[in-house]
Amino acid sequence: MKLTSPILTLVSVCLLWLAFVLGCASSGNLGRPDTNANVDRLAPLTQEQKADVLSVLKGTDEVDAIYDRRAKKGDSLALYAGKYEQVHEKFEPIYSSLPKNDARMMLYNMMEAYQNVGSVWLGNVQGKTKESPDATMVAARLRKTLLKKILDGSLKPEEIKILEMLRQQDK
Repeated sequence: MKLTSPILTLVSVCLLWLAFVLGCASSGNLGRPDTNANVDRLAPLTQEQKADVLSVLKGTDEVDAIYDRRAKKGDSLALYAGKYEQVHEKFEPIYSSLPKNDARMMLYNMMEAYQNVGSVWLGNVQGKTKESPDATMVAARLRKTLLKKILDGSLKPEEIKILEMLRQQDK
């Protein structure tokens, strides 16, 4: 999903969160996974493919940590870019090996959001923009959380609705 403004991203994330909260409140299903809805959400992935995706997610944990301590370290942008590049190198062959399903879509969109965080952050450092990369980071982390739930098979109906909304935006 390409967004030109982190403000638009923040608004989208807030709307998705609202949809999630309202879905939880109205469904009466506040913790029970809907196993029937999960069946087609994840076209068969081999254990090796799941492990590969999880290794990318582990790499993004390190990217998150660098981002979170950016105020304390002056070289955080360079560290972020370096770590992102390492994770992206892992991502490319894994992405192309996955079946076309929600896991593949979330993995791609998550990586794109992490890339956009770096771009906005660089724009801040160079004085080209005053926009904060925080909203885009929230979007990246939301996608990461959904991807983990897809891999675990633990999506709730409300989360499936969020996936469906994201699928519509990505068309």
